[in-house]
Amino acid sequence: MIRKLRYALAAGVAALTVPAAMAEACGAEDITRATRDLQSMLTLATPVGQAQAAASRIDAQARTCPETAWIRLIAAGAEINLLERHEAADPEVSASMLAQRFGHVERAYEHLEFFRRNKPEDFRHGAIRLAYNQWAEVAGNVIAAMLRFADKGRVHPLVSETPPPLDCDFVVKHMATTASGWRYTSSFPALNYLNAAADACRPSDDPLDWGVLTQRADQLVVLVKDGHISEPSRIRWALREAYRDSRQYLDGREAPYSFWSTSDETALMEQIGKHKVSLEFYGDRMELPKAAWFAAGNADSLDTVYSVGLAISGFWTPLAAGVTDAEVSEVTAARAAFVTAVRDIGAEADAAGQTMAGRTSILKALEAFQEGDIRTPEAAALPGMPDWMHRLLKQIFQQRIDEAG
Repeated sequence: MIRKLRYALAAGVAALTVPAAMAEACGAEDITRATRDLQSMLTLATPVGQAQAAASRIDAQARTCPETAWIRLIAAGAEINLLERHEAADPEVSASMLAQRFGHVERAYEHLEFFRRNKPEDFRHGAIRLAYNQWAEVAGNVIAAMLRFADKGRVHPLVSETPPPLDCDFVVKHMATTASGWRYTSSFPALNYLNAAADACRPSDDPLDWGVLTQRADQLVVLVKDGHISEPSRIRWALREAYRDSRQYLDGREAPYSFWSTSDETALMEQIGKHKVSLEFYGDRMELPKAAWFAAGNADSLDTVYSVGLAISGFWTPLAAGVTDAEVSEVTAARAAFVTAVRDIGAEADAAGQTMAGRTSILKALEAFQEGDIRTPEAAALPGMPDWMHRLLKQIFQQRIDEAG
């Protein structure tokens, strides 16, 4: 029966923009009817034909009044319900049918995004009550559908390796809660979303927004523990990121605290110990202004090592790391520029009369950068220098140190 469901909504919901003169706001009766239609769809006993008819009515309302946030959220729920009915009836389909089904996910997310950006007041009309927080399940179902499709090779931008910037709001955080669930502990698309959600919530001054950080930290630790992240530099990156986010969440407290349990802390520290991840440059290290790096008393300090390491990390770009599609000549030029920039730091140490102490600190900073111990967020996941470049710079600085000694 469900195979007979044609994608009648595809043309309608895919283009919700209507001329301004035609757009209107749905009233209380319209929202009530749409709610009842969705409730009917969500009832398992509702026959396929009735569910399709209800979805078509919701679609018509969404096209008639696309500026009504509650209607848009209801339309998102209808799209996901139709998708789930298709999946239940016929799980294995052709690539072309999978692409058609993916349209439900795309349209649901468009509806949900409008709702998120235009948060409505709670709705009450007769027996119908619609409260913002109570409809979170729709957001969870949308991200769950995205992750199912990602496993089949259809990747929505939201769970891609380059997701769009997010806001730290209720919908985003609820989707993160779903993405951090046990079903997705080995899912890199889920991690992609958690990375973006954590980036959105990390700068928040409200500790209640930091729960996303623990969800990402948990995911990173499990990916390392289960061997899904196995390359040494990626392991170090993942565990440092988990440590950073969990420390921000704890905010000086000892574990366990709220969403960060004793078992979470134990798992993280066990993996840090197992993989010999250095935490030397976490905590009390301070980034010094450039003019202070090689001042008296600073040249051989860990703060200078940390500061120089961050500067070196800032010089290292995806182009220099060789992870772009650029021509070999462009990569070569970027790497030459990196070597020059690092050598210039050595010249600054010389000019300050701190050749031995300053260049020794630069060597330590180079090692810390190469090992991933000191990285800017932009360079955190990049591979380090090629071995030949690493050896060249070490030789240049060590030779000058030896001469000065």
